[in-house]
Order: sequence, then C-alpha cells, then structure tokens
Amino acid sequence: MGQVHQGRVTRIAEFGAFVELEVGIEALAHVSTFAPAGQLRQGMTGAFEIVSIEPEKRRIGVAPAKDAIQDAQETEAVRDYAERGNEAPAEAFGSLADKLRHALKPREK
Repeated sequence: MGQVHQGRVTRIAEFGAFVELEVGIEALAHVSTFAPAGQLRQGMTGAFEIVSIEPEKRRIGVAPAKDAIQDAQETEAVRDYAERGNEAPAEAFGSLADKLRHALKPREK
C-alpha cells in the first residue's frame, strides 16, 4: 500500500467520497480520512494514497495524500478569487491613499 495516484472525486456520499483513479476504477475515501466534511468536493482532482485493497470484494480504499487537500483548497481559493475579480466591483470606498490624500489636503476657509 502507500502508492499515490492522481484521482478525481466523482461523487460525495454521507460516508465518504468516490474517487476515480483510472477510467473504470473507482475507490472510496472514507469520511474519516478527510474530516471535517467539505474538504473534498465533486470534481476536485488530487493525489490519493491507496490504504487498502480487497480484491475478493473488489474494493479499494484511499485517503487524500498529505498536503493534497490543502493544495486543492488553495487552488480552488485562487480560482474563486480570480472569478470574483472578473465581476463588477461593488461600490468602492476608495483606496487608503485616496483617504490620506483627502485628509492631508489643506482645508479651504
């Protein structure tokens, strides 16, 4: 065990996440391996470590590889930030420089 493979989360269930390691080969990451819930989302890709193989039951157990969840979350956060940057900005309050410039401007009498 201990081999690390790239995989894609295909669906989330109450008890874990199903991960496609290769076309037609799906494994289960038990919820205890990525708690708290919400760390893995459908469609996410990342590195998964094989923790158990039960050939007679045709089961493969995986767990997110160390740092894989954090890397995936950081990538998703960057993607979300970039998408928000493309949206129309909310009414701006101005920059700190604008505020200081206004505060330091001599007052007219």
